[in-house]
Amino acid sequence: MPIRYERDDQRQLLTITLTDPFRFDDLLDQVDQQWAEQTWSYAVLYDGRATADVTPPSELQRLTTHVAIVGNGQPRGPVGIVIPPRADMLRSGIRLSSASAPFKDLEVLLNKTQVEAWIARNAPRR
Repeated sequence: MPIRYERDDQRQLLTITLTDPFRFDDLLDQVDQQWAEQTWSYAVLYDGRATADVTPPSELQRLTTHVAIVGNGQPRGPVGIVIPPRADMLRSGIRLSSASAPFKDLEVLLNKTQVEAWIARNAPRR
């Protein structure tokens, strides 16, 4: 399955793992699922390390717009995106972070240490 959705209620953490090939609309469906499950305030970790293609800026804008519409102004939990440490992916991550800034701070993570630190800060064991 190109998108795996894991929910950890104890940590209030959603982990969405992307693998190639995935459909961008399936990612939008995950946003809808988060709203429907009333987990909007959960920390969300998008793990894209297993993807090869850079998401086009138009799709990133579509994602941020969709999140804003679905959330209807409700505060969302912390968001982290894990990407392969490549210059093109980093540029895409920075674009997504900038596009989402009016709605949510988003952290771009490049390695296992950063991911572990993000989880410890945003989704500790309760």
